[in-house]
Amino acid sequence: MKDYIEITKPLCKDKPNFNNLEIISNNFKTGSSCYNIKGVHKMTVIHNEENNLLKIKGSIPYFVNGQNFFTTNEDYLTGIDYLENILNVKLTDAFVDNFEFGKIVEVKDKANLIINNHFAPPGMKPSIYTNGKYFENSNFLLKLYNAKENIFRKLDTMKQKELEIMGFNRNNEYVKFEVKYKKPYLTFNSGILVADLINNIIEERIEENFMYQYNSIMKRKSVVIPSNKKDLSAGSIILLSLEEVALNEGKTAKELIYSMLKQIPNEVLNKEDKKARQKQIRKMLGTIEASPGSRFDLSELLQKTMNN
Repeated sequence: MKDYIEITKPLCKDKPNFNNLEIISNNFKTGSSCYNIKGVHKMTVIHNEENNLLKIKGSIPYFVNGQNFFTTNEDYLTGIDYLENILNVKLTDAFVDNFEFGKIVEVKDKANLIINNHFAPPGMKPSIYTNGKYFENSNFLLKLYNAKENIFRKLDTMKQKELEIMGFNRNNEYVKFEVKYKKPYLTFNSGILVADLINNIIEERIEENFMYQYNSIMKRKSVVIPSNKKDLSAGSIILLSLEEVALNEGKTAKELIYSMLKQIPNEVLNKEDKKARQKQIRKMLGTIEASPGSRFDLSELLQKTMNN
């Protein structure tokens, strides 16, 4: 789903209508005037008379519906149409300066647990915010957050009830992954117009890049938890924990344990003692199996949303 957007429209001979807008400020040094367009939530319009440019920014799903949990391309079209009508300016040929694209998935684990086990891709700066994580560089801002908490934090009770009628379940867990394309002209090797977004001309390329960005995020590796109680002694649980930590450091529990065994002086454990300990350790490690992927990986769930 497309969400926040910033666009620039060279006006040429167009004469925008600002009569129905709320003026926020005038900057006489830059020749710019700032307005709000009222919707369910506001959009911002900046008119630079000197450069004959019109800039518009805001979340179209929030502008049209007051939420971004359930939204469609038709909602996006409705938002653009309304902006064109109230401003009396064609916007489909406006340039897209940046935009956001995201997907929400329902998850079995706690959303915060999943989010906390995602880590910054190489070359990206991580940061934590109210209910999720950011990973950022000069071209992208990747957002991973708890979509349910976002609803409870931003929306009033009436809007929450509307979402429940539409299918939102407050007892379930939801994670949203979102990419802000800060420089889409670099990412997609060409300038993007509003028409390209609303007509889904580059939708496939956006979805491919979206999945690429998600897959670049590091996820905590995990071990398979034995289903048999007898394989879960206190010692086995310690080994399971050690193996999981080791996996995420690019090592194995066996390497760490054998390294420690070598450090024990021969006066304490002689050669035969160490061989005996190694045999016991190998037997215990035989019950441990690394998971083929990460239990926190959302790629399959995200991919399914593309195919719906």
